[in-house]
Amino acid sequence: MRILVAEDDIQVLTAVTTALRREGYEVDGTGDGEEALYLATKEIYDLVILDIVMPSLSGLDVLHAIRERDFAVPAIFTTARDSIRDRVVGLGSGADDYLVKPYALSELVARVQALLRRTSGVQQNAHILRYGCLELNTRSHELDINGTAVHLTQKEFELFEYLLINNGRILTRDQIIERLWDCDTDLGYDILDVHMHNLRKKLRKAMPDAELIATVRGVGYLLKVESDAQ
Repeated sequence: MRILVAEDDIQVLTAVTTALRREGYEVDGTGDGEEALYLATKEIYDLVILDIVMPSLSGLDVLHAIRERDFAVPAIFTTARDSIRDRVVGLGSGADDYLVKPYALSELVARVQALLRRTSGVQQNAHILRYGCLELNTRSHELDINGTAVHLTQKEFELFEYLLINNGRILTRDQIIERLWDCDTDLGYDILDVHMHNLRKKLRKAMPDAELIATVRGVGYLLKVESDAQ
């Protein structure tokens, strides 16, 4: 999962990004509000952590601009402002959580994990990602569908994991290629088509009555699975 951290205190920024990377997250960091807005609207993030007081644009301004663009990415505000009014303003501006400085890194990590579980619908336990009838082992790279083991290649695993953690969200072909392969776009399309074909073939064999990965014509792909499927 990918997280954006915007914090103008370089020591805090370094500590937070390091702590999140140790938990296995992919993290981008910036100390500038305008750059945070640029990154948040250019890239796909599973969560953003915004300091309220930053140069050029405040965290409040950044989140307001993100929400105006209809980006529903979960957001956590961090700030030294601890009054009830400040918290109400922060949460009322579209943030999902509000953490007052100074805070323990362990608390921030716990809140990140809880928010990601709540907003994505994916349950994460150690090396297992669960969603409905799907259970993906991030260590062995094995997928379990209703008790049926599906053996994935390295790239099939990376592709399915990316779709799973973005369940319910359309991923464009360009986004997938940029995330999984560093190559020319035209060549990337061919490579993606091959791996998508092979992955779908394995999924259909394990679950013949459902098409888990839907093609959104002219756009990209969408993982479709009921969260309460058995």
